[in-house]
Amino acid sequence: MELIIYLLKSAAILSIFYFTYRILLERETFFKENRYFLLMGILISALAPALTFTRIIYKQSPLLNFVIPQNDNFQNNDLNDAWFSYTGWELACLFYAIGVGIMVILFSSKLYAIIRFVRQESTYSEFGYHYIQVDGLKSPFSFFNYIIVDKKNHSDEELSMILLHEQAHANQRHSIDMLIAEVLLIIHWFNPLAWFYKKAIDQNLEFLADATTAHQLADQKKYQLTLVQVSIAPRKAMLNLTHSFYKSFIKKRIVMLNKQESNSMRRAKLFIILPVIAVFIWSFNVKEVVSYTSETGRNSSKLSAIENDKANSIENKGNQLNTETTMSAETGEQIIDQKDSSQDPKAFKKIISKSASKEELDALVDELKTEYNVTLNYSNLNYNSEGLIISIKLEVKDGESGSQSTTSYNSSKPVGDIVIYRTEDGSFGVVSASNKVVQRSNNDKNEASESMTEDMNSRRADIAARREELRTRRIQMRAKADSVFENVQIERMNASQPSQNPSSISQKALIVVDGKVVKDLDLNSIDPNTIESINVLKGEENIKPYKDQLEGKSGVILINLKKNK
Repeated sequence: MELIIYLLKSAAILSIFYFTYRILLERETFFKENRYFLLMGILISALAPALTFTRIIYKQSPLLNFVIPQNDNFQNNDLNDAWFSYTGWELACLFYAIGVGIMVILFSSKLYAIIRFVRQESTYSEFGYHYIQVDGLKSPFSFFNYIIVDKKNHSDEELSMILLHEQAHANQRHSIDMLIAEVLLIIHWFNPLAWFYKKAIDQNLEFLADATTAHQLADQKKYQLTLVQVSIAPRKAMLNLTHSFYKSFIKKRIVMLNKQESNSMRRAKLFIILPVIAVFIWSFNVKEVVSYTSETGRNSSKLSAIENDKANSIENKGNQLNTETTMSAETGEQIIDQKDSSQDPKAFKKIISKSASKEELDALVDELKTEYNVTLNYSNLNYNSEGLIISIKLEVKDGESGSQSTTSYNSSKPVGDIVIYRTEDGSFGVVSASNKVVQRSNNDKNEASESMTEDMNSRRADIAARREELRTRRIQMRAKADSVFENVQIERMNASQPSQNPSSISQKALIVVDGKVVKDLDLNSIDPNTIESINVLKGEENIKPYKDQLEGKSGVILINLKKNK
């Protein structure tokens, strides 16, 4: 995507230079200045899109208290194949690369043909120029200090003027301009204006060589007559990397030779391009970095991402068992994973509001990559008439754990605040701050967290309000996780007591352990310490993959065991 954006910016700058030349400068006689102007356009179009200026925007940090929702409009799926799948941008880059390859081959073949042509013909040198005699050549041409001509086809006076013209090309190194123009076409082969730009360079070089030649002759009318005579003679095809004495715009060349020299004050038009380019760079090359601030009860102080992470770290001290909550790919229900943690990753919580701009999203992409080793790609970004996000697709990869997920939202209504998070215990995901979630309390955890908060307040009084918010969110997440796990334990107990519950779980649901269907399984026979996760699938659409094995059962229970157990 970055390559395509770079090329579009470069093409835009090139078009500004081209139209400025065509409208203001083409009819002026300061050909040398025009030459430098056109070369400067190529240079700036190559360098300016790569320049980036940073502007910091300060915004108040949003404070959100929520738990991870059980059911939401988001799908948080592990998609190993989708992460590497081709996107529209990648296909565009592939198509562009094919075009560049073709142009490189064409350029190389033309250059090779010139080298072979120069080496095979008879050559003699005089005053630093290498003259090549080609019988039957009607239109002389040059490439650097090689001048190709048929002396037998011209009178001495005509030949003298032709050689002066080609020597002017050689002395002023016009072949360098032509090679640069060819490189421009290789890079901008898809841009029609690039082809016109090359033609403008070629035309201006002929004007410059004509003017240099005319100033060395006493009778300029004879030189103009020679141009006409050569133009109407039958011609052999010339290579477009060379400077041919004959060009299709002979009439323009004669008009420019007879045109009165432009006033030196008109050279000021060359600098009109500067403010236009400055406005372009400021509009498209300024990167906005959003810095969030948070207000406390007495004063407002800026909280960096590092300070927030430290607050998260302190709050999670003392936890011996980590409980990771993720979203099921098929049902949207929560899966409870229990695992031991020997090393805590760097925790964070980043919020994408419904009014987030593209610049803010780009800043978040950079921050996640540099600060937390998390890769974020977003696409399908659309706004409504009020400038609020109504659709977005997020592809996230955690560099610490290797987890990958794709999250999408598409609706006619604005999206709620989206949170990308990683907790101290390694839980990682993307959720929506939905108000549909019922928050539960746990008195024991409240007391422990209040004690922990008091200790935090004594050590970091300047971020007390922010720490209180993080503590509350952690309590709510713990309470929800415990509630779900308790429900799973109750279902397992009912399955082990058929006398008290005649319609057991194994009779109502199909049980799948590590991907294999197990019939008449006693759930109580499984050691809880060996369970990695438990998930319950309900609904016709969710249990569709197992419809051939249900045998009258109305649901599916997925049990994943720990690998080391």
